[in-house]
Amino acid sequence: MRTLPALLLAAAPAAYAADHDCGPTCTHGHHHASDDSDASWFDRANDWSLWDGLISGSLHGYMSYGGSTGELGELQTGGHDPQREGWTLQAIEPSISIKPTEHISGFANGLFFSDAEGDVSWEWEEIFGSVHDLPGGFDLRGGQFLNRVGVFNPTHIHQWQFVDMPLLTTRFLGDDGLITRSGEINWRPQIGDPLTNQSILTVSYGEVRPHNHDHSHGDHNHHGHDHDHDEVEALFEEEGAHFNDRVFSTRAAHSHRFSDQHELTTGISYVYGDNEFGRHNHVGGLDFSYRWNADLTDPDAVSVLWKTEIFGRSVAARSGEIHGDEEHHDHHEDEEHHEDDHHEEDHLAHEDHDEDEHHDDGPRDATFDEIGISSSVVASWSRHWDTGIRFDYVSGIQDLGLNERIRVSPSVTFFPDNNRRTHIRAQYNFDHSPNHGSDHTVWIQAGIALGSPH
Repeated sequence: MRTLPALLLAAAPAAYAADHDCGPTCTHGHHHASDDSDASWFDRANDWSLWDGLISGSLHGYMSYGGSTGELGELQTGGHDPQREGWTLQAIEPSISIKPTEHISGFANGLFFSDAEGDVSWEWEEIFGSVHDLPGGFDLRGGQFLNRVGVFNPTHIHQWQFVDMPLLTTRFLGDDGLITRSGEINWRPQIGDPLTNQSILTVSYGEVRPHNHDHSHGDHNHHGHDHDHDEVEALFEEEGAHFNDRVFSTRAAHSHRFSDQHELTTGISYVYGDNEFGRHNHVGGLDFSYRWNADLTDPDAVSVLWKTEIFGRSVAARSGEIHGDEEHHDHHEDEEHHEDDHHEEDHLAHEDHDEDEHHDDGPRDATFDEIGISSSVVASWSRHWDTGIRFDYVSGIQDLGLNERIRVSPSVTFFPDNNRRTHIRAQYNFDHSPNHGSDHTVWIQAGIALGSPH
């Protein structure tokens, strides 16, 4: 067991804690009225818009320092979670948006980040164009983007309210959540009074962005983990449960503002697509976000945001080599791929002929189910202080080597400036798994947000 290192304050950039996209009309738990009278030279210098807003840019960054009693590669499952003891460059995130007309816009952002070995890499997160306010309440979007699934998945790292990603998102949707190269249709039907009700139906179809992180999904039964429990190597590869190739997703959400103080958003999501077994996944979920503000006109008024997601999934698995190894990991040459295809066809034909007697001689098919929940409450006590707590649970799939896991994460965030462009956040994670016992992790994160908001 490692000794938890003394935590030092990170002095490098990190993004201020902007709010999650909690629904069509949600004004977010951290929302406070902007106080123009307090605008400093720093605030004025961060107007990075040109030509009356035709082009605007921003730059966010995150640096974290921390340590754990366990193996961080086993505990931190998000692609941009801090994954090493000591310093981690979580992200430097430049972004740009353009709006040539009232109905047409574009957006792009990317990330510089460090991995578990400290090597710095770059990736594009989102690059898309949109057409807004079409007749009938329709919008169109095309390109690479974070799919509108649940509450957390559509958020950028600078919108996170905790240091790391929820276990549910990384387990069910992928290390970075669900990012696809797709076309999307959004419909905003008018239901009830438009001042207090907004609804949206989103439908998307396309391809999953290729997996770029060489990141171990440490929440599985790893035979090299130093614990006293007897562990059996899973027959089915855990990586096979990842979405791969074609994916369809949809989400319906409705937001009702009871008053300036109370707002509730509820949503339902569904994802269907190919997995790396060469078969299919189904993911369905329910979510809600409740916001309470004591006074929207007072930047120091108390506010609370409570968000919960409950998801279930079904994974159709196949034993043996997973589909997509040669695409995403370069483990095999093309010749071996074609040979494996022929072998797979032979095995399947053999199974159809005599499945019961000879199932050990070829691939085995099975379907597995799993449920997960993520629930968080963040209280903003003033424009300078937030406290929060998040509860994560995933039930696990032992045959895939995925453990049941529980995580509880309290956090506290200090914003030195009035407009929350800088923050310092401390977070503690209590992780428990029946297979691996309990581990304790502490992070300190600091940051800054430059430029115009998008």
